[in-house]
Amino acid sequence: MIKKILFLGSLILIANFFCSQVQIPMNSTDKTSVNKWKIAKVNDSIDTKKIIESEDYFISINKEDIRNLNLSKFNNITFSLYQIFEDINFNNTFIIASNIESKTETTYSFIYNNFDLVSEIYINGEKAKLPDGLYNLKFDHFLKKGKNSIVIIGKPNGSYKSSFSLKINDKKLSKIKVKVLNENLKPHKLGYFGVKDEKMVRYFQLDENGENTISVVPGEYLIMSGNSKIYKWSTKINISENEEKEINLILNQRSVISGNVSTFKGKNPHPGINVKLVNVNTNEIFWTDVTNSSGDYSFTPPEGNWQIKISSKSNEDIYFGDKMGRTTFKVNKSSKRIEECRL
Repeated sequence: MIKKILFLGSLILIANFFCSQVQIPMNSTDKTSVNKWKIAKVNDSIDTKKIIESEDYFISINKEDIRNLNLSKFNNITFSLYQIFEDINFNNTFIIASNIESKTETTYSFIYNNFDLVSEIYINGEKAKLPDGLYNLKFDHFLKKGKNSIVIIGKPNGSYKSSFSLKINDKKLSKIKVKVLNENLKPHKLGYFGVKDEKMVRYFQLDENGENTISVVPGEYLIMSGNSKIYKWSTKINISENEEKEINLILNQRSVISGNVSTFKGKNPHPGINVKLVNVNTNEIFWTDVTNSSGDYSFTPPEGNWQIKISSKSNEDIYFGDKMGRTTFKVNKSSKRIEECRL
């Protein structure tokens, strides 16, 4: 009788062990950050289909190679995998799993960041469409009411300092469709375009037709595209939640403002100096360039009125200009290159 009880007890312990191994943590759409994950590091080849179809895949993984993360008290956390796993290398694959509880059946907006991690995201078995890049990768995906599975499969690269974060955006994303033509009205094939808001610029690649559609947080944006010789900025656009806008650009502008920061009549160049392009009408800093090893800087501004300045060690602003005051550069479609703006 005692042996039978011990045997049943052992079965219960084994069952509890396996249940704990495959129990995927639950997050909620009520919170913006997805902070609870089960993460496995494997060296063998993996069957992606089996992983995204069943949580039981974790049973076959050595428990020493599995970590549970629960940082639900923190927001905007980036998980550093190299801090919880030792000896990360190119042979490894990370299986990062979680569940999200949704109160409604709707499309949610997500923001994904990753570093030193080439990854794919599967939601309820369907591969999410991620834009190119590393930071603030915004995408939409449908969640059913109730439990939704999230699986990230990633390979470490670079310096193997792999990290990631996934956030549910608190606003519905909008879409901007960008189409860029060269001056001859042919598509700007596989070129790049930038999307600028108040804080940063993100870059995306165009397809063979010179087109791309991206998801953005509602707000104000400027779109820019070009190459080393010619470029074009859009006018400022304001886009609301769930709104879609189409931006068409024709590369026809060559209004480069460039110069040099040096002393002793150009004999002593100053690299690493922040040179600012200032909007004359608003006095806002539109762009900051850093001088290269020769002290050179360059801007490709939108149409408008612009001034150039740097800040000295005494925090005094120094503007480019003559003895009469600051020089204002008027930029329009027909403007030519403006060079030798020495500070």
